[in-house]
Amino acid sequence: MGKPYVWAEEGPDAFDCSGLTYNIYGQMGIDIPRTASEQAKMGAHIPFSDLYYGDLIFFGSD
Repeated sequence: MGKPYVWAEEGPDAFDCSGLTYNIYGQMGIDIPRTASEQAKMGAHIPFSDLYYGDLIFFGSD
Protein backbone atom coordinates (compact mmCIF):
# COMPACT_ATOMS: atom_id res chain seq x y z
CA MET A 1 0.00 0.00 0.00
CA GLY A 2 2.97 2.30 0.40
CA LYS A 3 1.67 3.73 3.69
CA PRO A 4 3.73 3.82 6.89
CA TYR A 5 2.94 2.09 10.16
CA VAL A 6 2.06 4.68 12.80
CA TRP A 7 0.62 3.65 16.17
CA ALA A 8 -3.04 4.64 16.67
CA GLU A 9 -3.59 5.67 13.04
CA GLU A 10 -6.46 4.39 10.89
CA GLY A 11 -5.63 5.99 7.54
CA PRO A 12 -5.62 7.11 4.91
CA ASP A 13 -2.02 8.36 5.18
CA ALA A 14 -0.77 5.91 7.84
CA PHE A 15 -2.09 2.85 9.67
CA ASP A 16 -1.48 0.65 12.66
CA CYS A 17 -2.46 -3.03 12.51
CA SER A 18 -6.04 -2.70 13.76
CA GLY A 19 -6.45 0.66 12.04
CA LEU A 20 -5.81 -1.05 8.71
CA THR A 21 -8.44 -3.75 9.28
CA TYR A 22 -10.86 -1.16 10.69
CA ASN A 23 -10.43 1.01 7.58
CA ILE A 24 -10.72 -1.82 5.06
CA TYR A 25 -13.77 -3.41 6.66
CA GLY A 26 -15.36 0.03 7.01
CA GLN A 27 -14.91 0.64 3.28
CA MET A 28 -16.86 -2.59 2.72
CA GLY A 29 -19.68 -1.39 4.98
CA ILE A 30 -18.77 -3.77 7.79
CA ASP A 31 -18.53 -2.23 11.27
CA ILE A 32 -15.81 -3.66 13.49
CA PRO A 33 -14.25 -2.19 16.64
CA ARG A 34 -11.24 0.08 16.28
CA THR A 35 -8.73 -1.74 18.50
CA ALA A 36 -7.25 -5.21 17.98
CA SER A 37 -8.31 -6.35 21.46
CA GLU A 38 -11.93 -5.35 20.80
CA GLN A 39 -11.84 -6.89 17.32
CA ALA A 40 -10.65 -10.17 18.86
CA LYS A 41 -13.39 -10.12 21.51
CA MET A 42 -16.16 -9.88 18.92
CA GLY A 43 -14.90 -12.88 16.99
CA ALA A 44 -15.64 -16.56 17.37
CA HIS A 45 -13.27 -19.49 17.75
CA ILE A 46 -13.46 -21.65 14.63
CA PRO A 47 -11.43 -24.62 13.42
CA PHE A 48 -8.51 -23.82 11.14
CA SER A 49 -10.18 -25.86 8.40
CA ASP A 50 -13.16 -23.47 8.47
CA LEU A 51 -11.18 -20.27 7.84
CA TYR A 52 -12.39 -18.17 4.92
CA TYR A 53 -10.92 -15.30 2.91
CA GLY A 54 -11.30 -12.11 4.90
CA ASP A 55 -11.29 -13.80 8.32
CA LEU A 56 -9.12 -12.08 10.89
CA ILE A 57 -6.85 -14.28 13.00
CA PHE A 58 -5.79 -13.20 16.50
CA PHE A 59 -3.19 -14.69 18.80
CA GLY A 60 -3.16 -14.23 22.54
CA SER A 61 -0.72 -14.74 25.36
CA ASP A 62 -3.10 -16.41 27.78
